[in-house]
Amino acid sequence: KYKLFDLGNEPESQQPPTSSKAQPIEIVFENKNTPLSNGDEVGEYYSHPAFETFKANGFWVGKFELTGTDGNPTIKPNQSIFVNKAAEDFFLLGLNYKRSNDSHIIKNMEWGAIAYLTLSDYGVKGETNVNNNSEFKTGYAATASADQTVVPGVYGNTADITQPYNTAVGYTASTTGNITGVYDMSGGSNELVAGYLKYDENVTVNAHHTGNEKYADTYSGDLPYFGDAMREIGPRYKIDYIPVTSWYDDYAYDLDIHYTWYSRGGDFADGSHAGPLCFYSYRAEARSNVGTRLVVMK
Repeated sequence: KYKLFDLGNEPESQQPPTSSKAQPIEIVFENKNTPLSNGDEVGEYYSHPAFETFKANGFWVGKFELTGTDGNPTIKPNQSIFVNKAAEDFFLLGLNYKRSNDSHIIKNMEWGAIAYLTLSDYGVKGETNVNNNSEFKTGYAATASADQTVVPGVYGNTADITQPYNTAVGYTASTTGNITGVYDMSGGSNELVAGYLKYDENVTVNAHHTGNEKYADTYSGDLPYFGDAMREIGPRYKIDYIPVTSWYDDYAYDLDIHYTWYSRGGDFADGSHAGPLCFYSYRAEARSNVGTRLVVMK
């Protein structure tokens, strides 16, 4: 569970905040038999919903973005990210990866849980460094000389610009600041998450998800959802007409009837707009800069 710090109901601002609202997130570990905390006010505790669907104490998440091929999906460092696959196909690949362990592509709420751990005392208490490897290699991190405070950030594939996961520079892209954490939460490729717009019942779009609701988070409007690391990281404002979060200026694009799926994290060129709090909407077709991440239950 985590202590609520914002109710996510502040309207979008036309001006940047006078100071950052970024703060460490207070987390308390509990187990699946602990009565749920249902706080609804700032300062109260709320049991994170990522663990409720499967009634589990935790879940296994890919340490890196998905690599490999359709016939041999893998999760490996220093490999090309598996991109250019439509949302439906990624979704089904996740379901079929290891059915006996309830495999699926990462849900938006599961992404939110990892993001909040990253922002807590159990993580780096801030954003991870950007994977700015322009060849879409997993586990990389920008060097100090590769400026990520601008958009686009400096990217490339040489050691003076980006370095792999098992180096001092690479550790800065981990959610824990060392080799034990989760990588590629900032940059790399945009990561498709199972979080999509729920259409009117009379519309047949997304019908292929019927019966698979527990493997996806559905959104029906512009409402705050505690735990997904989106609305709570507010209020949003705009930089040159681009919506961003008021914590770290990450992209903050909502879904609409044309852009129906969420992706998270940003890609290798997004610089200051990339990060674990970044959320982006897209059309769900195959794209060369969109990958995903796998989750399995024990």
